[in-house]
Amino acid sequence: MYRYPMTFIVAAVVYIFTFALPAPPSFAEGARLAVVAGNNHGGHERLPLRFAEEDARRMAGVLTGLGRADPEDVRLLQGSTPEDFLEAIEAAGRQAAASNDEASLIIVFYSGHADGENLLMGEERLGIRELKAAVEDLLGRLNR
Repeated sequence: MYRYPMTFIVAAVVYIFTFALPAPPSFAEGARLAVVAGNNHGGHERLPLRFAEEDARRMAGVLTGLGRADPEDVRLLQGSTPEDFLEAIEAAGRQAAASNDEASLIIVFYSGHADGENLLMGEERLGIRELKAAVEDLLGRLNR
C-alpha cells in the first residue's frame, strides 16, 4: 500500500488537524495548545524506535520556543497509551473551550510506529478512524 506507513500516518494526522479546523482570525491572538506524543515501542513484533520519544520532546521544545506556546499548554506524552493520547486531546479541547477564544490553535503531533491504519503505542493500537472521530466530536463541541 504505502512504502512508508509512518509518513502516511503523519500526513493523515496533519490533514485532520489542519483542514478540519476553521481558520481563526489570527493565531497570534489566541491560545496555542498542543498534544505531543512519542512512543518508541510498537508492540513485541516490532523493533523499538530509538528517537520517537526524543522527537516528541524536541517538538514540544520547538512549540514552546519558536511557536511561543506556554509550556503548561503543551502536553508531552512519552511511551503513553491510546487512552492517554485521547484524554490529552480531550483536555486540550476543554481548555480551548474554557478560554472562549475563537483564535485558539490545537496542534496534535505523534512520533512512533504505525501500520497505515493505526498508531502503534506499545502493545495497544489507536485507529486513525477512532482518532478522527474523536477530533470531529471535539470540533463539533468547540464550534457551537
